[in-house]
Amino acid sequence: GSSSATAATKLPSFDRKRSLVEGAGMFKTFVVMLYCHFSVTLLCLNVLVDLILLGVPVFILHRIGVLPTKLYLSFTTKIINWTTPIVFTMPMILSGTKIYCNDIELLVEAKSKNSLLLANHGSRIDWMVGMFVGFTQSMAGRVSKRIRVGFVC
Repeated sequence: GSSSATAATKLPSFDRKRSLVEGAGMFKTFVVMLYCHFSVTLLCLNVLVDLILLGVPVFILHRIGVLPTKLYLSFTTKIINWTTPIVFTMPMILSGTKIYCNDIELLVEAKSKNSLLLANHGSRIDWMVGMFVGFTQSMAGRVSKRIRVGFVC
Protein backbone atom coordinates (compact mmCIF):
# COMPACT_ATOMS: atom_id res chain seq x y z
CA GLY A 1 0.00 0.00 0.00
CA SER A 2 2.06 2.93 1.25
CA SER A 3 5.37 1.83 -0.27
CA SER A 4 3.86 1.79 -3.79
CA ALA A 5 2.40 5.29 -3.23
CA THR A 6 5.82 6.51 -2.11
CA ALA A 7 7.50 4.92 -5.14
CA ALA A 8 5.00 6.55 -7.50
CA THR A 9 5.65 10.05 -6.13
CA LYS A 10 9.43 9.70 -5.78
CA LEU A 11 11.27 12.06 -8.12
CA PRO A 12 13.96 10.61 -10.36
CA SER A 13 17.50 11.24 -9.18
CA PHE A 14 19.77 13.52 -11.18
CA ASP A 15 22.68 11.70 -12.79
CA ARG A 16 25.62 14.10 -12.50
CA LYS A 17 27.57 12.15 -15.12
CA ARG A 18 24.85 12.53 -17.77
CA SER A 19 25.58 15.07 -20.51
CA LEU A 20 23.65 18.34 -20.58
CA VAL A 21 23.38 18.08 -24.37
CA GLU A 22 21.53 14.92 -25.36
CA GLY A 23 23.73 12.41 -27.17
CA ALA A 24 26.85 14.55 -26.81
CA GLY A 25 30.12 13.91 -25.08
CA MET A 26 31.83 16.23 -22.66
CA PHE A 27 33.67 18.24 -25.37
CA LYS A 28 30.58 18.85 -27.52
CA THR A 29 28.60 19.81 -24.42
CA PHE A 30 31.31 22.32 -23.50
CA VAL A 31 31.32 23.81 -27.03
CA VAL A 32 27.49 24.09 -27.06
CA MET A 33 27.47 25.79 -23.64
CA LEU A 34 30.27 28.14 -24.74
CA TYR A 35 28.26 28.99 -27.89
CA CYS A 36 25.14 29.69 -25.78
CA HIS A 37 27.01 31.96 -23.38
CA PHE A 38 28.68 33.78 -26.29
CA SER A 39 25.24 34.36 -27.86
CA VAL A 40 23.90 35.91 -24.66
CA THR A 41 27.05 38.03 -24.32
CA LEU A 42 26.58 39.38 -27.86
CA LEU A 43 22.95 40.16 -27.08
CA CYS A 44 23.95 42.15 -23.98
CA LEU A 45 26.69 44.03 -25.85
CA ASN A 46 24.23 44.74 -28.64
CA VAL A 47 21.76 46.29 -26.22
CA LEU A 48 24.51 48.33 -24.58
CA VAL A 49 26.07 49.70 -27.76
CA ASP A 50 23.15 49.97 -30.15
CA LEU A 51 20.16 50.79 -28.03
CA ILE A 52 21.77 52.78 -25.23
CA LEU A 53 24.59 54.61 -27.05
CA LEU A 54 22.50 55.25 -30.17
CA GLY A 55 18.92 55.15 -28.89
CA VAL A 56 19.21 57.33 -25.78
CA PRO A 57 20.73 60.36 -27.57
CA VAL A 58 18.05 60.12 -30.30
CA PHE A 59 15.37 59.94 -27.59
CA ILE A 60 16.80 62.94 -25.70
CA LEU A 61 17.09 65.03 -28.90
CA HIS A 62 13.46 64.23 -29.69
CA ARG A 63 12.25 65.02 -26.14
CA ILE A 64 13.93 68.44 -26.08
CA GLY A 65 12.45 69.27 -29.48
CA VAL A 66 15.65 69.27 -31.57
CA LEU A 67 14.70 66.14 -33.55
CA PRO A 68 11.29 66.21 -35.29
CA THR A 69 8.96 63.22 -34.80
CA LYS A 70 9.30 62.06 -38.40
CA LEU A 71 13.13 61.88 -38.12
CA TYR A 72 12.87 60.34 -34.64
CA LEU A 73 10.67 57.51 -35.98
CA SER A 74 12.98 57.07 -38.96
CA PHE A 75 16.12 56.86 -36.77
CA THR A 76 14.58 54.50 -34.21
CA THR A 77 13.28 52.23 -36.98
CA LYS A 78 16.77 52.12 -38.53
CA ILE A 79 18.30 51.30 -35.13
CA ILE A 80 15.76 48.49 -34.55
CA ASN A 81 16.20 47.12 -38.09
CA TRP A 82 19.96 47.10 -37.58
CA THR A 83 19.96 45.55 -34.10
CA THR A 84 17.24 42.91 -34.58
CA PRO A 85 19.28 40.55 -36.80
CA ILE A 86 22.25 40.90 -34.46
CA VAL A 87 20.08 39.52 -31.65
CA PHE A 88 18.76 36.45 -33.46
CA THR A 89 21.61 35.56 -35.85
CA MET A 90 23.66 33.44 -33.43
CA PRO A 91 20.84 31.48 -31.78
CA MET A 92 18.42 31.25 -34.73
CA ILE A 93 20.37 31.28 -37.99
CA LEU A 94 23.88 30.02 -37.24
CA SER A 95 22.48 27.20 -35.10
CA GLY A 96 20.21 25.98 -37.92
CA THR A 97 16.95 26.49 -36.03
CA LYS A 98 13.86 25.40 -37.93
CA ILE A 99 10.45 26.98 -37.37
CA TYR A 100 7.35 25.06 -38.29
CA CYS A 101 4.11 26.78 -39.24
CA ASN A 102 0.82 25.02 -39.91
CA ASP A 103 -0.58 27.81 -42.14
CA ILE A 104 2.06 29.90 -43.91
CA GLU A 105 -0.55 31.77 -45.98
CA LEU A 106 -2.26 32.96 -42.76
CA LEU A 107 1.11 34.06 -41.37
CA VAL A 108 1.99 36.06 -44.50
CA GLU A 109 -1.48 37.64 -44.53
CA ALA A 110 -1.26 38.51 -40.82
CA LYS A 111 2.14 40.15 -41.31
CA SER A 112 0.72 42.21 -44.20
CA LYS A 113 -1.71 43.67 -41.62
CA ASN A 114 1.03 44.30 -39.00
CA SER A 115 -0.10 41.36 -36.93
CA LEU A 116 1.70 38.31 -35.59
CA LEU A 117 0.40 35.64 -33.23
CA LEU A 118 2.51 32.96 -31.59
CA ALA A 119 0.78 30.24 -29.62
CA ASN A 120 1.62 26.97 -27.90
CA HIS A 121 5.25 27.83 -27.36
CA GLY A 122 6.81 25.74 -24.65
CA SER A 123 9.96 27.69 -23.96
CA ARG A 124 11.37 31.05 -23.04
CA ILE A 125 12.57 31.93 -26.53
CA ASP A 126 9.19 33.00 -27.91
CA TRP A 127 10.36 36.62 -28.09
CA MET A 128 13.33 35.65 -30.27
CA VAL A 129 11.15 33.54 -32.59
CA GLY A 130 8.74 36.48 -32.81
CA MET A 131 11.55 38.88 -33.71
CA PHE A 132 12.87 36.47 -36.34
CA VAL A 133 9.47 35.83 -37.95
CA GLY A 134 8.59 39.53 -37.86
CA PHE A 135 11.90 40.56 -39.39
CA THR A 136 12.19 37.99 -42.18
CA GLN A 137 10.82 38.97 -45.56
CA SER A 138 10.83 35.51 -47.12
CA MET A 139 9.12 32.50 -45.54
CA ALA A 140 8.70 29.16 -47.29
CA GLY A 141 9.28 30.84 -50.65
CA ARG A 142 6.66 33.54 -50.02
CA VAL A 143 7.44 37.23 -49.74
CA SER A 144 6.20 38.93 -46.60
CA LYS A 145 6.40 42.37 -45.08
CA ARG A 146 8.94 43.18 -42.34
CA ILE A 147 7.17 44.21 -39.14
CA ARG A 148 8.24 45.42 -35.73
CA VAL A 149 7.30 42.98 -32.99
CA GLY A 150 6.15 44.09 -29.56
CA PHE A 151 5.08 41.79 -26.76
CA VAL A 152 2.20 41.60 -24.33
CA CYS A 153 2.77 39.53 -21.22
